[in-house]
Amino acid sequence: MGDPPVVLVTGASSGIGKACARQLAVGGSAEEMLIQEIQDQIETNLLGLMGVPFQSAYSATKHGIEGYSESLQMEVKAFGVRVVVIDPGDVRTEITRHRKESQGTGKDSPYQRSLSAAMRSQAESELRGWNVERIARLVERVVRSRRPRFRYTPGPFVERIAPVARRLIPVRLFLSILAAFYGVK
Repeated sequence: MGDPPVVLVTGASSGIGKACARQLAVGGSAEEMLIQEIQDQIETNLLGLMGVPFQSAYSATKHGIEGYSESLQMEVKAFGVRVVVIDPGDVRTEITRHRKESQGTGKDSPYQRSLSAAMRSQAESELRGWNVERIARLVERVVRSRRPRFRYTPGPFVERIAPVARRLIPVRLFLSILAAFYGVK
């Protein structure tokens, strides 16, 4: 097999990241960009692919990681490094229990009804989602794969099909369907 694979796991303090770190017993250093350089790029160029209602900042950071991964794959391919993105969708993690509503949202907010509906929908989906150990086992299979795909989208069918539907149907229709799924009018 040669040298063992090296994996960079982000968000390893809890949930999926922590389960993956445990499963893989991950080690390695970040690439050579300075934190300030990365922050400058994020603040200037961050674009998203598919957001979730009332999760704009979270969605933006996740899409930023995906864009970073796409760029990184092109940069490191010549060194035999493969970058893989795993979009697990809703997973049973502590995020459901620890999610907090923005302090800026008052009880008289015009968003309150839609926000509450979206938060309930997200929590229900997460509670029905895969457990973190299942995701960690998938990550281990990907790491051990000789030719892993760039992107994996495990989870329920509706979550796997959403990125494909996003590309195939008009954007406004897709956003309407997504908003209805989350109970947002």
